[in-house]
Amino acid sequence: MGLYYRKSVNLGPFRVNLSKSGIGYSVGGRSMTKSMPQPSEVMKPKILKTEAEYSAALAKVESLMDANPGSKQEEELELWSLLVERYEQEHHPIDFPGPIEAIRFRMEQEGLRQKDLAKYFPGKNRVSEVLNHKRPLSLGMIRSLHHGLGIPAHVLLQECTA
Repeated sequence: MGLYYRKSVNLGPFRVNLSKSGIGYSVGGRSMTKSMPQPSEVMKPKILKTEAEYSAALAKVESLMDANPGSKQEEELELWSLLVERYEQEHHPIDFPGPIEAIRFRMEQEGLRQKDLAKYFPGKNRVSEVLNHKRPLSLGMIRSLHHGLGIPAHVLLQECTA
């Protein structure tokens, strides 16, 4: 016969039960008992379809972040990460920035000012006109910004939304 441990704690109308099989809780009288499901029951890998499943999967990923390389937990982390990534791509897509936002972001990253961009534009005034949405980017400007600042061409080719 093995060792069996059980502990109950009453907190007003709530009761928390601790045992070797996990944690349970109950509220009110006998007819209103609700046990918490075990993590292994809740957290079986599957395609995420709801925000609740997504939140639970994020918690699972967080709990596995300290997995040792090559361990079973690391494989589980990779699987859960893929499931979370797929859900995010479908339900929380991140749009590309507009071309002007991308230029301004690169300027901030590199510590550049408008006058530093003059070499990518045909004239000094063009920088201000483009950044203030008064003139669209030309194909030559797009090529120059892409090669000079490394801004992806597909981002620069988008239509500006002012």
